[in-house]
Amino acid sequence: MEELSRLSEHAKQTFAGTTRAVTVVSLELKSLEAEEITLVNAIEASNQALASANDQIENARQMIARVNILLSKAEPVRES
Repeated sequence: MEELSRLSEHAKQTFAGTTRAVTVVSLELKSLEAEEITLVNAIEASNQALASANDQIENARQMIARVNILLSKAEPVRES
């Protein structure tokens, strides 16, 4: 009977320890999921900024091309 009581107490302690471990792992998982969301948001913002910068670079190239066309058509200015 004492052996059964000891085993029962050991099972309760093991269950309590397992429950605490599951709780800690669950909290850590939630924390990691929050960090993942933060990282995904940062990556998306970075990608948007990069796309915007690429658009601005393309616009600048087009403007330079237009200026070069205008310059090629311009007549030289003579100094008096």
